[in-house]
Amino acid sequence: ENYDRLLGKSKRNNTRLAPETIALLPRDYDEIANHLRFNSCAVVGNSGYMKMAKFGKAINTHNLVLRLNQSPTKPTFSEFVGTKTSIRLINSMWSTRYASDKYFGKLPLERNLTLMVSRTGGDVYDNIVQYMAKKRPDVKVLLINSRMVSKARALLKQYRIRLCKAGYGPYKGGISPTSGFVASYFLR
Repeated sequence: ENYDRLLGKSKRNNTRLAPETIALLPRDYDEIANHLRFNSCAVVGNSGYMKMAKFGKAINTHNLVLRLNQSPTKPTFSEFVGTKTSIRLINSMWSTRYASDKYFGKLPLERNLTLMVSRTGGDVYDNIVQYMAKKRPDVKVLLINSRMVSKARALLKQYRIRLCKAGYGPYKGGISPTSGFVASYFLR
């Protein structure tokens, strides 16, 4: 569905990728799925609380390690959060920065990484794909379908309703799922 939308074949098309970007996309679902097969996984956030326990070795033992936004992998933090990264899921705020010379080399971008872009427009995705092809051809760039984010939002809403019925809550604020929630939903 993402391909149809991004290639301009969808009735709901709100963006269209540049022809040079289309040539850089994975050929089909199997190419993506084969690259992302795993038996065990870890989702690593970027909270300062991560420094309260030394999980680095345990995190590194997983087949797939997904890090959120700017979750660090510097040697200073390795005993706490590990060094392995398979996927880095970034939200819309970080998306524009990953396609900018101003931030290049300053943002975490591990070798042979899959960079998954969430909640951003096709034009920003287009820029990231083209930029990475020039600067970091070892990095694969995928766009998370907006329907997946919507399904994660619906699950979060149901979870909050159940918690309120069980006597917890009420929860103030919106029902927008965090990047970590979207990642967990994606990997389930």
